[in-house]
Amino acid sequence: MIIEAAVNGATPVSANPHVPRTPRSITACALRCLDRGAAIVHNHNDEPNVGGPVRHDPEPYAEAWRDVLAQRPEALLHPTVRGMSYDAPISDR
Repeated sequence: MIIEAAVNGATPVSANPHVPRTPRSITACALRCLDRGAAIVHNHNDEPNVGGPVRHDPEPYAEAWRDVLAQRPEALLHPTVRGMSYDAPISDR
């Protein structure tokens, strides 16, 4: 069995004050998920998730993941890529 933890999705803090949206809170949540058996962690950064930019800023992901990988170098992490859109060429994803 492979467990993937998708830690925030399109949920804003206004809908759930506990959803991890900042790099620091994503780091903490990812580590908790990995400690509890997740094999993969998927997260969005705080850019708009639906209809947002074609190219997401990689820095918030890198900021969150540096500490995760420092503690759990075997962790599998994957970011959001905008899909299902004709204006998002694969080179931008």
